[in-house]
Amino acid sequence: MQTMKRKQRVRTEKDKERQARREAERQRKEEADAHWKAEAEAKKKMTLSSMGSGYSSHLQKVEQKRGKKQTEREKKKKIMTERCKPLNVDGFNEDNLRNRIDELQKHSKKGAAARRRK
Repeated sequence: MQTMKRKQRVRTEKDKERQARREAERQRKEEADAHWKAEAEAKKKMTLSSMGSGYSSHLQKVEQKRGKKQTEREKKKKIMTERCKPLNVDGFNEDNLRNRIDELQKHSKKGAAARRRK
């Protein structure tokens, strides 16, 4: 009976040792994977930074072109808003409205004639 208990004790000790080895191996693999990932990330950053000097200047040029186009659009939009001012007709009576319409028609005809001359 004591031999059985001794065998059982030996077996449990061996199981514990085996589990400890497995756990140590698992931790070692996790550390190795983390180290490998960190190295790969560092290489990737290094490659991108060395490649990026030429590529980033290209991106900057593209961005500058976009910026110029956008400012041109903004300029056009500003000019159009100045040209097309809203009419304030809230306080006008019928006679004042007709006078204002006549002024705008004369102005638009003068502008159209000037554009045709150019």
